[in-house]
Formats: sequence, C-alpha cells, structure tokens
Amino acid sequence: MWVTSRDEAKGAKALEIGAERAFGSGERLPERVDAVMETVGAATWSHSVNSLKPGGTIVICGATSGDAPAKADALCGIHCRVT
Repeated sequence: MWVTSRDEAKGAKALEIGAERAFGSGERLPERVDAVMETVGAATWSHSVNSLKPGGTIVICGATSGDAPAKADALCGIHCRVT
C-alpha cells in the first residue's frame, strides 16, 4: 500500500504501521495504481483519477474539500470504477 499525506509525520507513521511507500500530496507516483481510497474530494479528485491504471477503482469515503464532480462516472469513462 502506498499513502499520500500533506503531513510528513503522518506519512512516517503510515510507513511505521506497514505502508510500503509514502508520498507528499500531489506528488507524482512512480506508476499507476489499481485502487485509490479518496478521502478529500474535489481538491484531489483529478490526482486520484490520473493515478489509476485502466480499469482501476476509486473508493470515495470522504469529501472534506467538497464532493467529487457530479458526473464522476463520466469522467472516468470506461477506464475506472467509482464506488
């Protein structure tokens, strides 16, 4: 599991409890991922979608910066699944 965080200490804690790698928010990942757990919402939506492999899944479990776009499924098209 990879994690992203604005807070370096939280990234370090994630590594301590089992994350493989930690990245700063918005930092480009070395490769696309199978799934994204989206907890922020509108502010990070584009990064989440762009981080996915084709056919990947975005799990929305929070929206502290506002809802995902109204037509989230359409933005992903056939390339990802929103749950």
